[in-house]
Amino acid sequence: MQPVIDRQSLQALYRYNAHANALLLDALVQLDESEYNDVRSPNYTSIRKLATHSFMVERFFLAQCQEQPLERIDPATAEELRTAWLALNQAIEDYLATTGDDELNRPRTVTLRQHPFAFPAWQLLTQALMHSTHHRGELALMLGAIGHALPEHDIIRHFWEQTGQPWPLE
Repeated sequence: MQPVIDRQSLQALYRYNAHANALLLDALVQLDESEYNDVRSPNYTSIRKLATHSFMVERFFLAQCQEQPLERIDPATAEELRTAWLALNQAIEDYLATTGDDELNRPRTVTLRQHPFAFPAWQLLTQALMHSTHHRGELALMLGAIGHALPEHDIIRHFWEQTGQPWPLE
């Protein structure tokens, strides 16, 4: 059985995810320590905690797909987070480059809140993508509220630019 989202589709979506995360990380490294660490949201308390949470979830689901233990890391600064996230982007790219559709369709057992569930790897990777998209939106609001608006990062613009066409909506 073919996965609903095949390897090539996941690769395209993860390239966009890496691009959108890079725009976010470029904004985060411009923040001063107070802007990065102060309480700004009832959900994750600070830009740092929300961004780190999003990063950690991407790491968690990749580790589950690879059936590897997850080493706990906690980047203290936006620059440390950027370095770690760039490495994660490469790890995801490498995983997808060497993983076939049959492997993406094979279920992995994932424990969430002490409950084991079985999901194919493509669903775990899709969860990580959607989760990151959600939190990038929250972070964009938080950043905009303190005067650090993110540049436009719609996926259609990313696809458009990949075709070499100039973006007409400036």
